Amino acid sequence: MALADMFEILHKHHIGSTNLLNVYHCLRANPGEQAADISNGFQFSVMPSLRLFQDTQVVNDSLEIRNLDDPLDFGSFILVADPGLRVGTETSDFLAGQVKFPRLRSDMKAGFKRYGPINEADMSGNDLVAGTITLLDNIGAALVGNWLSAIDAHQIANFVIIKRVCTTTPAPGDPCPQYRLPETDGELVFYQPAQGVGMSTVRSQVSRRTRAS
Repeated sequence: MALADMFEILHKHHIGSTNLLNVYHCLRANPGEQAADISNGFQFSVMPSLRLFQDTQVVNDSLEIRNLDDPLDFGSFILVADPGLRVGTETSDFLAGQVKFPRLRSDMKAGFKRYGPINEADMSGNDLVAGTITLLDNIGAALVGNWLSAIDAHQIANFVIIKRVCTTTPAPGDPCPQYRLPETDGELVFYQPAQGVGMSTVRSQVSRRTRAS
C-alpha cells in the first residue's frame, strides 16, 4: 500500500472546559475514497459505539481529516447533535477506559486508545466493571471492522496502526525522544489490527489534553 492510501483523523471533542482529542489512522479500501468519504465511514461505523461509552456531558465537535500524501485531500467535518449517550455522574475528566490493539508485527508495539471521562458507576476500586469493559470491547470491534458508507454500505476504509519514524537518535536502551509519521512510501510500515480489547484497569489521560491519544 502507498502513503496516498493513508488518512489521519483527529476526533475533537470536549467536556466542560477540557478539550479532548483522539487520533486515528486508516487505510482506504478503494483508490477513489477521499477525506469526505473517510468522515462518512467513521461517523457511520465508529461514532455510534463511541457515543454509547461517552458521558452525556461529552460534546463531539469535529473530525479533521487529511490524506498523508496529498495536501489537497483534507477536510473539517462538524459533528452536529452528537453528544455522548451515557447518563450518570462523571468522574474527574482525566480518568479513562482503554482499548488495546494487539500487535501483528514484531517491529511494532501494540496500539492503545483511551476514552473518558468515565462515570462513577463504571469503577470498582481501580478496575472497571464488566458492563463498561463490554462498551470498550464494542469500540474496539467497531474500529477493527470494516468502515462502511452510510449511503450504500460499501466498504470505505480500515483502521491501521502506523509505525512512527524516529527523528532523534536515542541513547542506548532509551526510547525514541522524538518521532514523526512516515513521509514516503519507503518509510511506511503499518498493520491492520485484528482485535480491539477493552482493558479492565482505570487509566489516566492527563497527558492527552495537549497531545493525541
